[in-house]
This record gives sequence, C-alpha cells and structure tokens, in this order.
Amino acid sequence: MLDSIKSAEILKSIGEKLYNARMVYMGPEGKKRSLDKPGISLRDLAKVARVKHTQISAIEKGQSNSTILTLIAIAEVLDLDLCEILNYKSKSKKDKQKKS
Repeated sequence: MLDSIKSAEILKSIGEKLYNARMVYMGPEGKKRSLDKPGISLRDLAKVARVKHTQISAIEKGQSNSTILTLIAIAEVLDLDLCEILNYKSKSKKDKQKKS
C-alpha cells in the first residue's frame, strides 16, 4: 500500500496532466473556444465525458482518487493516451537516477 505522501504526489501528477491537456484542448474541429479562455471548460468537458464537473475539478486539484473508467472517459474527450496520464516516476527514483 502506498503511503499518504506518495498517494498525494501521484494524484497531483495525474491532476496536473489532465488540467494541462484541458487547457490546450482544441476540440474535435481544432478550434479554441475563445481568445481569452483557452482549452475546454470544466462544464463542457464534464458534459461530453459524462462526468460531474466537480469531480473533474477535484481530480485536477489532486483531491480525488478517481476510477480508471472516469479517467478513460476524460482522456477520450481530450484525445489523451491513458498511459500518458498514468505515467509516473516517484521523486526518489528520479533523484537516484540523477546521482548515478
């Protein structure tokens, strides 16, 4: 079982990846929603993914341990590979690789 610090680190990493993808999402037609508001809104993403916008917000903030199916629904809308979202290396492993 993961400790709470490592769990929080993983959830934050997943949330940051989803948020960044949402902010650069160009839509199926490749158009931004407006010049002053990049990406897709939480509510629009929620509607298309059939997930509550509050749940997506909590995931992006690293406050929700979401199901794989929810992550897949969001990833499909944002045209992301699930492996890309879940790709995670702990900071301790990164530090060890730098020292080698």
